[in-house]
Amino acid sequence: MRWIAGLGCVVSLSIAACSAGPVEVTEETFVAWAEDRAVVLDAEDWSNTDPSALEELDELIDEARVVFLGEPDHYIAEKYDYRLVMIRYLIERGYNYIGMEMGLSDGMRVDRYLETGDPAELNRVALYGYRGDMRADRDDLPGSFAAFANREFSDAFIRAEVEFLSMLRVVSESLPDRLRWFGFDVDPFPGGGYSDWEALIGSYVDEPLVRNLSEQLARVPGESRAEEVDRLEQVEFQLEGHSTE
Repeated sequence: MRWIAGLGCVVSLSIAACSAGPVEVTEETFVAWAEDRAVVLDAEDWSNTDPSALEELDELIDEARVVFLGEPDHYIAEKYDYRLVMIRYLIERGYNYIGMEMGLSDGMRVDRYLETGDPAELNRVALYGYRGDMRADRDDLPGSFAAFANREFSDAFIRAEVEFLSMLRVVSESLPDRLRWFGFDVDPFPGGGYSDWEALIGSYVDEPLVRNLSEQLARVPGESRAEEVDRLEQVEFQLEGHSTE
């Protein structure tokens, strides 16, 4: 099993080679090092780049189980062509699990989209504008995501994300084993985990253990974020078999 992790605000493909000892780094030595090792691609035509153009990286990833892909910033549309080229190259070398800097619940919904092609799954991704799972008894909108109040900005971001995922699904459909997607960050707009749990238990809701967990997982009106975290941690301890005393 080989993994691709997508991280925001990281400039380069993060496969590091360590030197044998300390090296004095200056601007001149760094530029010389980069020019000597650079893989030069046509930045104006990423979408038509053959993944084989990256075969010079083969030796670096030969033993790697995890490859980190970076980006100059979250909100640059040109990054998607680059990302798709890199992912296609890595798929050809056995990588088929993609982890992205997004919430666990959002990641599960994107994964279901890659599996089914149903756009309704993307309509329920909080990062793409869905707010149906958020609490109604307190303000859970993080200040760091205030930019999403600008519809022109957020709509452009969402369109670019959905277009990228639709292209990625085409790639996935051509594979013997489909791509898997997961989120490894906190949910920016919390609440999806509750809906995921309700969907998971399905017809088991009348089982005593499941019913007990559901009662403990039920949101408590007026609870603070800290109180909610404490409540969920108690449930986690019980599931792990630890005493809550």
